[in-house]
Amino acid sequence: MTVQSRLVCVVTATVLLALSACGGGGSADENVSATPPPPPQTGIGPAGGTVTGPNGAQVVIPPGALSTTIDIRIEQTSVGSPALPSGFSAAGQMFAFTPHGTTFALPVTVTLPFDPGSVSSGVAAVLYKTNAQDQWEQVANATFDQVSVIAQITSFSHAQPLQPGVERKDPYRTWSFVPLDEPATSGPQPLDFGGELHEIREFGSNGFVDFDGDDTRTLEVFSSADGVTFWASAEDVGRAQLRQTQKFIKRAENATLQFVVTQALLEAIDGNQLPSDEECPRGLDLQVCAPMSAFIRFRVEARTMLGELLLDRNGAPALDTSGFLGLRGRADAWEFFRGTDARHTNVAWGPEDFELTKALPGSLLGDIGERHPRAKLIEPLVFDVDLSRLDTDDDFRVIASVFAYAVNHRGRESAIGAFVRDPARTGGAAMNFTGLEPVDDASPPDSIERPAAPCSTGPDPAAGVLQFSSETYALLEAPFAALSNDGIFVTRTGGSTGAVSATVTASGGTATPEVHYTPLNTLVHFGDGDTETRVIELDILTNDDNEPDTTVNLTLSEPGGCATLGAQSSAQLTILDDDRPPPEPLPSGLDPNFGAEGKASSEAFGGDRSAMALQADGKIVIVGGTFTDFVLARFNANGTLDTSFDGDGKVTTDMVANEQEEALSVAIQADGKIVVAGYTGTPGLGGPASFAIARYNSDGSLDASFGSGGKVVSGVLGNAHAVAIQPDGRIVVAGDVSISSGADFSNFAVARYNANGTLDATFAGGQFTTDFGGGTNTARNIVLHANGAIVVSGEPLGTFPGSDHTDVVRYDSNGNPDPSFGTGGKVTLNGARVGEGVALQNDGKLVLAGAIDTSVPPALPGTVTEFALMRLNSNGSVDEAFGTVSTSITEGERDSAKAVALQSDGKIVVAGQTSNINENFGIARYNADGTLDTTFGNEGTLTIDFFGSTDIAESVIVQPDGRIVLGGLARDNVDGYGVARVLP
Repeated sequence: MTVQSRLVCVVTATVLLALSACGGGGSADENVSATPPPPPQTGIGPAGGTVTGPNGAQVVIPPGALSTTIDIRIEQTSVGSPALPSGFSAAGQMFAFTPHGTTFALPVTVTLPFDPGSVSSGVAAVLYKTNAQDQWEQVANATFDQVSVIAQITSFSHAQPLQPGVERKDPYRTWSFVPLDEPATSGPQPLDFGGELHEIREFGSNGFVDFDGDDTRTLEVFSSADGVTFWASAEDVGRAQLRQTQKFIKRAENATLQFVVTQALLEAIDGNQLPSDEECPRGLDLQVCAPMSAFIRFRVEARTMLGELLLDRNGAPALDTSGFLGLRGRADAWEFFRGTDARHTNVAWGPEDFELTKALPGSLLGDIGERHPRAKLIEPLVFDVDLSRLDTDDDFRVIASVFAYAVNHRGRESAIGAFVRDPARTGGAAMNFTGLEPVDDASPPDSIERPAAPCSTGPDPAAGVLQFSSETYALLEAPFAALSNDGIFVTRTGGSTGAVSATVTASGGTATPEVHYTPLNTLVHFGDGDTETRVIELDILTNDDNEPDTTVNLTLSEPGGCATLGAQSSAQLTILDDDRPPPEPLPSGLDPNFGAEGKASSEAFGGDRSAMALQADGKIVIVGGTFTDFVLARFNANGTLDTSFDGDGKVTTDMVANEQEEALSVAIQADGKIVVAGYTGTPGLGGPASFAIARYNSDGSLDASFGSGGKVVSGVLGNAHAVAIQPDGRIVVAGDVSISSGADFSNFAVARYNANGTLDATFAGGQFTTDFGGGTNTARNIVLHANGAIVVSGEPLGTFPGSDHTDVVRYDSNGNPDPSFGTGGKVTLNGARVGEGVALQNDGKLVLAGAIDTSVPPALPGTVTEFALMRLNSNGSVDEAFGTVSTSITEGERDSAKAVALQSDGKIVVAGQTSNINENFGIARYNADGTLDTTFGNEGTLTIDFFGSTDIAESVIVQPDGRIVLGGLARDNVDGYGVARVLP
């Protein structure tokens, strides 16, 4: 029966209940006239006889049932009858057999007319009669056919076929979500009143549009209000499980129950390179390196109300079915696996039930060979339940669970999902039934484990040999490691007659119970004729301890069902520890898991005047370093060049033919697109410069939806030095515009663009220029407030008289100077050059970074400089408690800060250049009060040399895990990008 027809049944039953409640009696009163004609009388004595009434009603009285002659009458009427039992409705006409109260020494046979069409689909009609106390009671021996109901009774009264009240009851349900590396989230225990259950939890974007049509990592469970349809699914992030129990009462002798699995699916995509050592610490063997894994598990069983398995007519379990299907691997190396739980008798599915593919036509990643594996159920699986051993009115439970697990340790261009449903959420698992009444099932008891299979004849070769599939096993320390092709298996060979079993234990060895594994003592079952290999679900526990591999002893004993044990009745499992000791910091403090000893570079590509941004997946984009084109490169999170970025990790874009152009800043949009800003044109040599912006897709190609073919090169005069992306997708760009007015050579220039590259006219007409006291001003940095305010800071390029000042302006969201900041929105710090970098604290304060001249005459000014920091309050005033902080990294040399970033704990990280000749990357870390953090590097500072030549750190970023990334120029005879990562 379909869900729709079942709902119709419920509605019909409800209407009939309402009618019967309103009518008070049984059959419709229109069957009784105001003055009914007297019924025919027939005298029946000790010899017995037959009396026929209206519409085929009849009573047959056997000899000896009466001792005297009595006038027997049969009348179609409800007059004088009590109200029908609560929740029941008429399923035929009511008849009165009189005289009321007549009793018989032997049972008499009554026949009443019955129309099956008057009973709702899936409901079994019953015959009720009144007793001597004028109460309704069921006639247990009633038999219904297509035209009548026949039963034996021992006394006369009213009698009528009835339809029991059928009201669909909610099943008893529990569910749980266990996200990777997060506490479990469980549902109410139980959910027995709430109607439909639909829980879905999202865990943000995986940064990649996957086979599900979105980029969202999710866990989900669903059960319809009637419990007929349910599912579980997981994508990338953990596991989801749903278990539900439904109690049924058998109401018809020919009741049916059918369980259907409509859809099951595993699917993965991995467009990344082969795993790094960080992803695969034990090598590339799939046994110990499967950074992406997923599996589904399905179980269903029917049990008595005492918790024992319900048996069919042959004494075998009527419904005791399970199966799991798994997928694991990475890149172009994958394996599928399947199995059946040890304690279940019946196999849910076989290899012939699934379409397995490792190369899908029309893949989202194009022609990627085996990088898009999938296992999909070909057609629904149907399991019919034999209910013949149950009597009418017996009750039982159906316990079903669906489990989905999908974990992705690769990220970037990858996704993996497990669905006991189709991705459109229309399938899952379902129950079909007739002649059963679903009822409330509050707090079902624990299931009783099925006993060992009996044997009355002694060992029988036809029953087969049970043994482990191997003498040794090796499993990684990971959840569900046993559910794989490398798992622990028990086989049945040499025969398959009868049901057999054996006891499996896991104990002893060098592993510690409840630390490395959960001890196991359970039965493994095989049904009659069943030789499907059984998997032993040993629960392996994970920890973060770097320790030797451990062992567990496995034993197979106590064979049941006349089976014998084979030679491999014992085995040893090795649990492979997957934890490595934390990397020892290099003497320099560099991260040994990044590049070569913490450093990476691009050979003869890029250079000075660069900027850097960090993607959500940990990849690093760095731009700038040429005066002829926009150039940019992308490094993987491990420091290697990302060859998925335009084929070699490098991109060159000619913004305007035959023009000087330079990329000076970069920002990453929420959708992963890359925005690069700079200038094009040659000031003083052919015309003024213009802001130039390019937007790239994540693969390094220009985004054709932005500007003209991905580029915007007109509309705003000036040189763009900084770019930032607002939450609404609009792009803010800041720099300078050249002027010629005495000592004033340039002013701040700020513009805002819409997401498609057009100027945003709501922002001061699209462009705003700011002058500070008639001096030369250059915007170098942008930070955005959560309220939409925009802070721009900078200092003049080069050193010349009057250039030793820093300028800061705060605009509101419409591009107007914010009068609550400084004077008319502006702050000028004379005598301080701290405009190279700026960072916004959570409290609204601004940290500025640059250099301070500490030259002592007769040395020329600028001969000796140090890192310098200042902090402004949220209103633009100088934070006097912080003061001006200066730090010498290389004593007596030129040290200059170029960038500043904040850690989550409030500490301040500053990066720049050190020394006069063959400069190096320099980094210093400060406490929140401006004092040097002496726990970092060498008493608070660190220098990094790449090739013994000029190295200048121009950007610094603090990763979410606290590691610090620096980027800039690294010269190895020729200019190139240098990127370094420092442990926190």
